[in-house]
Amino acid sequence: MKNGLIVMGIATMLALSLVTFFTFFSAYTSPVKAVRVYVNNYNEANIEMILLSVLLPLNIFSAFVVTKKLAEPEKKIEKKMENPTGINNY
Repeated sequence: MKNGLIVMGIATMLALSLVTFFTFFSAYTSPVKAVRVYVNNYNEANIEMILLSVLLPLNIFSAFVVTKKLAEPEKKIEKKMENPTGINNY
């Protein structure tokens, strides 16, 4: 369950980043360097606000967990370097 939430959080971060990139790229490549974004063409703004309110904490949680997991191998390597044989010398 936790891994599924992390994957969903990373996927939504990627999706939101792509939307932001393509919005910027559309504006940058237009002659007037601007685009108009309508957020309620189909009366979907309230649903999107609720969805984004749920996804933001999920994205933060996923980023935290992934960052923590990326730092773990370094700890294991450091621990192994302290005692490379694995034998306790008492």
